[in-house]
Amino acid sequence: MPSSLHEAIAELFRNRPVLAAEVLERFLSLDLPGFTEARLVGGDLPKLKPAERRADAVVTLHREPGQPVTAIIVEVQLKKDERKRQSWPDYLTGLYSRYNCPAILLVVCPGRGTATWAAGQIRIGHPGFVLRPLVLGPDLMPVITDIAEAEAVPEMSVLSGIAHGTDKAVRDATFSAIAAIAVQDTDLAALYAEVIVAELPKALRRTAEEELRARTIELATDFAKFHHAQGKEEGKAEGEAKSILAVLAARRITVTPDQRTAIERCTDLGQLDEWLRRAATADSADEVFA
Repeated sequence: MPSSLHEAIAELFRNRPVLAAEVLERFLSLDLPGFTEARLVGGDLPKLKPAERRADAVVTLHREPGQPVTAIIVEVQLKKDERKRQSWPDYLTGLYSRYNCPAILLVVCPGRGTATWAAGQIRIGHPGFVLRPLVLGPDLMPVITDIAEAEAVPEMSVLSGIAHGTDKAVRDATFSAIAAIAVQDTDLAALYAEVIVAELPKALRRTAEEELRARTIELATDFAKFHHAQGKEEGKAEGEAKSILAVLAARRITVTPDQRTAIERCTDLGQLDEWLRRAATADSADEVFA
């Protein structure tokens, strides 16, 4: 299951798609073509295996209605996973084929070690076909201490808080931005606040919680609501996944490691229900995913 930190960072880009372009231009010095609109589009990439067929966020940049001028895949990576690196070239070629425009991969890594790993070259084998992922690691994440700037670009401020929350000035600005978010979406603000507090050294957490309460964000109330809802959904998905694997095992149908991972990581209850129905009659695991 994706962690809260993973989901919080992904939500930053889903809630404000232009953030992907801002990060590429401001912190990774990429020269993007002129555009007037950034749109969040479906992250499903059906060309890929079920276990790895969904990007965390896909943003298209448009100069005018119709054909996009650039497509950006945003991937949040918290730890090393070679299967993800193997899927990234497929993500890009699939997106390039879908939209017929330049495709860019942006990988966001809160940890330095993971950022260094993610930035390594991916050699496909074909001469000259080498992918160099663009990585936003902690050293490139913004340091925002101005409260007015933080409230104007709260998603950028949350990135700052995740990376630099031990700095009180950064924390003050970030928590003010989260309070502004809470006016519109209390649960989302609670998620953002939770991951920032969780990333802090234990000695700072109580202080950070007091700072949040001073901005009228009550952790106990907001977090309980969020985690209760999240926990119920995750519990249902986990139960469905176990049922699918049990049915397949009882029918002596072999499941590959990738297929097992696809089932265990899936959180879409509708998809899990469909797989369970197919598992009852399929002659092979491939038919479950057909």
